[in-house]
Amino acid sequence: MQHQVVSSLFSSACEIIKELNQRLEGIHKEAEKFKVSIGLGSNPEPMKSTTIEISSQKTTSEFDESGIVGEKIERDTRELAQLLISSGDHDIKALSIVGAGGMGKTTLAQKIFSDTTVKDHFKLKIWLSITQHFEETELLRTAIKHAGGRHDVEQDKTLLTRTLIETLSMGRFLLVLDDVWGMKLGKMPFVSQ
Repeated sequence: MQHQVVSSLFSSACEIIKELNQRLEGIHKEAEKFKVSIGLGSNPEPMKSTTIEISSQKTTSEFDESGIVGEKIERDTRELAQLLISSGDHDIKALSIVGAGGMGKTTLAQKIFSDTTVKDHFKLKIWLSITQHFEETELLRTAIKHAGGRHDVEQDKTLLTRTLIETLSMGRFLLVLDDVWGMKLGKMPFVSQ
């Protein structure tokens, strides 16, 4: 009798484990569709993003204002926008927004970029998303394009840098470098060391 009870419990436990494994496998398949790594069950390896997927994770200056709440972000936006516009004609300002991922750094930068007083103050505004695997010439071409210049299909970094400098010398401009990872800064064509 006792043997039958243990055997029945073992059989039930095996069925439950089998069902859970099937459900986990289904969850993993669904997660793969959305490029999400959940690290559970028999598939604990994190998914690797391809270069194409990484480049598609770029941010833009556009955002949905309706999803933003809180007086602090409004106050920070006003203060940083004021810092940007309260300079003389020839001042160069560099402001950094730093913090852990998910804190709202990009959202704050987007709000400042879209602020009416900032729009009125800067003739040109350029937003560049610096992915982990960026290419200097691609960033230069993008900056030239956003500044209203022409680069055709130029690949030479020196010529692209010269074109960008000429384009930006037309007036006051705001350049936002978003999603910069610490050590990449020295490799960027916009930053002197």
